[in-house]
Amino acid sequence: MSTDVAAGPTRANHGIAIWAAALVAGIALVLTAQFLIDGWADSSDTAHWTQHALLFVAGLTTGAAGLRLYQLGSRPA
Repeated sequence: MSTDVAAGPTRANHGIAIWAAALVAGIALVLTAQFLIDGWADSSDTAHWTQHALLFVAGLTTGAAGLRLYQLGSRPA
């Protein structure tokens, strides 16, 4: 039985923290674009398309972060 414990943050844990922060940022951007900017987006076409762009970027960020966290958490075959 091994009792080795990693001392301090490792490179893998650092990568997980960065991608977890990206996931949280993506979700926050989705919520901001969907609810806080909604009234402003109804005022003009430019604002409306800006909202769409923010939702697109948030979707890419959330998807990439979720995929990477899944890959980091998977065991090798």
